[in-house]
Amino acid sequence: MLDVYYLPEYGKLCETMEEGECKTFDFKSNAGHIMNMFIKRPVPWDVDGEQFFDIVTPYGYGGPIILDCIDKDALICEYATEFQKYCEEERIVSEFIRFHPVFENYRDVDDSFEVTYSRHTVGTNLLDFDDPVQKEFAKSLRRDNRRATEMGVTVTLHPEPKDLAVFRKLYEETMDRNHADGMYYFSDEYYHILETDLRPFILEIQLHYQNEIIASEIYFTAGDILHAHLLGSNTKMLELKAGGLIEAAAAIWGKEHGYRYIHHGGGRSSDSEDTLFKYKKKFGKNTEFDFYIGRRIWNKEVYDALVQKRLEQGPIKDKDYFPQYRA
Repeated sequence: MLDVYYLPEYGKLCETMEEGECKTFDFKSNAGHIMNMFIKRPVPWDVDGEQFFDIVTPYGYGGPIILDCIDKDALICEYATEFQKYCEEERIVSEFIRFHPVFENYRDVDDSFEVTYSRHTVGTNLLDFDDPVQKEFAKSLRRDNRRATEMGVTVTLHPEPKDLAVFRKLYEETMDRNHADGMYYFSDEYYHILETDLRPFILEIQLHYQNEIIASEIYFTAGDILHAHLLGSNTKMLELKAGGLIEAAAAIWGKEHGYRYIHHGGGRSSDSEDTLFKYKKKFGKNTEFDFYIGRRIWNKEVYDALVQKRLEQGPIKDKDYFPQYRA
């Protein structure tokens, strides 16, 4: 099993978020095997009475991934040719890729893509350290963890949780507290998929204090990388500075179960002073990955027509947004 971000169950989870349909392009030849999973979305306007589409990586990371390789240069060239034919047949205008930081698959696309560095992401290296908490966690965080434990905070781990109601309550409380955009609130269907199709690949970790669950975090467990997905907490967790206990429990569990890394993701921006990034660095003093994005216009004529239709709605302020017709 490769990674959660390449599971069709995960693609299904993202369909409602991305407002499209999860598709997989699976290319095999004598040169090797490449797979690309994406969300196919209808574009906002028809062009000459015809419906077109664009494609985007499901929320998180992904992009074309080499699963078997005999001749890399030939494989990438052949894939590009066949995928262009596919995009023409499926009336796909553009493609936006969030490449996988750990797999570095941004290196495995042809030069027709505009590949751009976005930001660093943070990992906890579980494989190369006998005690990843001691080696990867900041001294200040380890001190906070000891104090929270002394105050009576405890941790429980729940592989394959059947019911995420407590998590959802804490998560939505967190979003309310942070005045989050609507896109960060997920539907009943989203949680249903987590509790059913994706249940075998989920670890929930809870913090308890004075007979109350004060925090809950969900990790994806497919493959050999633990991915921190969503965290919910109430203000008591913040007051006790107890959040690091969850990450420490995940590191210990992941080490015991043979995982290579915990991947925590990056900050809200590419700024090295980004507060979320700096917080996550407390879990990975020695481990960072580079996150790249990819852009490709498959039908320039239709793309330009769509941008013109967008401009009729008003000026585009973010000139870097892709695709521009969705800005």
